[in-house]
Amino acid sequence: MIYKLLFVGAFPKDSKIFGGNVTACNVLMKSDFAKKVDVIKLDTTQSAHPLPNFFIRLSNALKRLNLFYKSLKYEKVDCVLIFAAWGLSIFEKGVMARIAFSFNKPVLFFPRGGHLVENYHRSFFSQLLTKFALRKCTKVLCQGEATKKICSEYLGFKEEECPIVRNWTATEDLLEIGKNKEINKKKSLNFLFVGWLDFEKGIRETLQAFKKLSSLYPISLDLIGDGNSKQYVESFINNHSNNNIFSHGWMESEKVNEFYKKADVLLLPSWLEGFPNVIVESMASKVFVISTKVGNISDAITHEQTGFIIKKRDSMDLFYRMKDSIENFKIRETCTNNAYKFAQDNFSVKIASKTIIKHINQSVENK
Repeated sequence: MIYKLLFVGAFPKDSKIFGGNVTACNVLMKSDFAKKVDVIKLDTTQSAHPLPNFFIRLSNALKRLNLFYKSLKYEKVDCVLIFAAWGLSIFEKGVMARIAFSFNKPVLFFPRGGHLVENYHRSFFSQLLTKFALRKCTKVLCQGEATKKICSEYLGFKEEECPIVRNWTATEDLLEIGKNKEINKKKSLNFLFVGWLDFEKGIRETLQAFKKLSSLYPISLDLIGDGNSKQYVESFINNHSNNNIFSHGWMESEKVNEFYKKADVLLLPSWLEGFPNVIVESMASKVFVISTKVGNISDAITHEQTGFIIKKRDSMDLFYRMKDSIENFKIRETCTNNAYKFAQDNFSVKIASKTIIKHINQSVENK
């Protein structure tokens, strides 16, 4: 039986809006997932760069809540799937979960991004916010072990109520790039940064480490993304770059794939993450990963097995690991091949689609 699903996620009409949730939702909807469930999409995309003022966000949230309520009232919805970020987003989605609960509809809640894992134990407010959002949910879909641990040990969810659904952005296109790539043995590596140009994403550490390393080796750095620290990035490039740092802004996925083809090493010295798509995309396209151990990243990156793990907010540690990636080809080659196999086996959209549909069916049939 095909159930009707109200899918609350990132479905912007503007193709110039980018982000991890947008990518994840698009990849999922282009898979056989949309054939196995009857999907009603509710877009809750919120521009974060720059962030609208509170009253605009509140007004938009109230409009979405009204639309959500009407969808439950007038459509024959069997189940609700909610993707949520942090802050006002997770509060709004928590309200949606409670509305769905009042209609006796099962709710699958998928918290994404790193704030929940990073903040839960840091403040009483974060704990209250998380409990409010998740308390009326049937199941919490977890990006990795760190999220699952919070749900099972602190929020009272049973093992089967907080299943792990791994990232699914290892697309066939990316795996094909990895399959055909010959790992670069030269010292002139191409480094890559993909994501928001924000300090909390480690952009300062990236530029500082690259500047130091570029005085030793003929390397290059491509920056793909935009954000609140764009002015800092442009200033740094103007003052320090030796014509070897290139900032490209956001791009469509097809164009980003061209950079994965030529890139040798991904840099992700982020201060907080959930389970970033860029990790999986790099593994699938045989781009060696250097990353901090935040959020659920350790589920995929094991130091010197599938990549390098670095300390948070430490440009010197990043510098030394970038240097190691140039000087120790054997480790880089082994890690890159291991990571490709791991992505191939664990991060396909077919696996994720099958897992999510299984939990939708279980939730509807057991309500």
